[in-house]
Amino acid sequence: FLRRGGRLCLMAHAYDLRRDRFAETGLESVLREWGLELPAAMVYGHARGSMGQRETIRGMKLGTGYYGDHPIVRGLKAADMPSAMNMMRPVFRAAEADPKLEILPLIVISAGAWGETSLEQIRQDRAAPDPEDIRGGIPVAVAVRAPVAMEVKDPISPETRIVVFGNTDFVTDAQAQIDALR
Repeated sequence: FLRRGGRLCLMAHAYDLRRDRFAETGLESVLREWGLELPAAMVYGHARGSMGQRETIRGMKLGTGYYGDHPIVRGLKAADMPSAMNMMRPVFRAAEADPKLEILPLIVISAGAWGETSLEQIRQDRAAPDPEDIRGGIPVAVAVRAPVAMEVKDPISPETRIVVFGNTDFVTDAQAQIDALR
């Protein structure tokens, strides 16, 4: 389907609460084929609490500085519309990704964020950046475009498009609805 110019939108949880482990989508090999990977990590960052103290958070209110330059998020960026997501996971360009793939970030979390890779620290609510964690500007949503190969018979469209969000709250803006109730 994708090789013929199909479309895919995937929203992946970071954590499987029922199984108490990082979530698996069952589509990891498909994503790798299209130049993406979903590392086993949950994105955390720091914020100032109500008393001015530094707090570690895993749900972040995103400002417009975090949106990439892509039609999917351009309206949100232009309207200065914040989004909120909880329990995000990183979505990266795979090291072995075909250079012909156009992979663009939609949402990137700041350089001060990290992808916590220790389930033990997450379970104990003691997440802290460690050397083995993922650091830097962390993409949590990306878009992929790729031309359909010439040898493909009966293409659906001239290019394949894939969008992956490392969170399922974004589509419903569930966190924003919760914030509105406070």
